[in-house]
Parts: sequence; C-alpha cells; structure tokens
Amino acid sequence: MCFTLRPCARSYDGDMATTKAARSEARLATLIADRLTELMIGTAEIRHAGLDPATVRAFASGEKTPQRIDVQRRLARLLGWKDDAIRGILAGREPVTLDDAEVAGTAEQLTRRVAELESQLAELQAAFAEVQRRRAR
Repeated sequence: MCFTLRPCARSYDGDMATTKAARSEARLATLIADRLTELMIGTAEIRHAGLDPATVRAFASGEKTPQRIDVQRRLARLLGWKDDAIRGILAGREPVTLDDAEVAGTAEQLTRRVAELESQLAELQAAFAEVQRRRAR
C-alpha cells in the first residue's frame, strides 16, 4: 500500500522508467532525423529499404518509435548503422555505424545473393516453360 506522504517504490520506479524511456525515444528521433539529413536520404531510398516514408518521418519527428525488430533492422541499415543500433540507442548507447569494410562485405554478399536468386529464377522459368509446353501437347 502506498501512502500520500511518500511515493511507493513501484510507482516511483515506473515514473523513472517512463521518463528514461521518453528521453531515449526523443534522443532516437533526433538521431534518426539528423542521420536522414546527413545522408540526404530521400523517399526512394526509404522505399527501397522496405520502409514507408510516412512512418520514417514519424520516427524522425518522435511521433512513433520503431518497435518491431525487423523494422528496427531495416531502419538501422538505411541509416548506415549496425542492425542492433536502434535497440542500443533506446538502451542509452550511441549508434554504431558500419565501417567501409562491412559495407563492402555486405555489398558483396548482396551481389552474390542476387546472382543466386537470378539463377534460381531462370531455372524456375525454364521449368515452368517446360510444364506449359507439356500441357500444350
């Protein structure tokens, strides 16, 4: 039971946690807005990252905070941060950017993966064409 003369520990801790979370969320919004400006990221890049531009604007203004891990990762990658940067910022840490070697490595991985997917697509298209040809007989 809480008394009016002294706040109970639970409500005090909750208020402190809420204040700390609000500060972390406001800091995150500022960092996102600054990074978007610094990198001159536009709508096309945001869409290419699989994010909605209006949602990213809401993150940058502090209206919303990214909660889903997949959104946090996509946003972090868009901003050139490591995948867990958003969680780190919300926990009070500084964002960690990808260095050039990591970016180059990621680009190489993506290039290889695209080539693999293109090869698989070609195989599937050939198989589909074969099925259609057999059905036409």
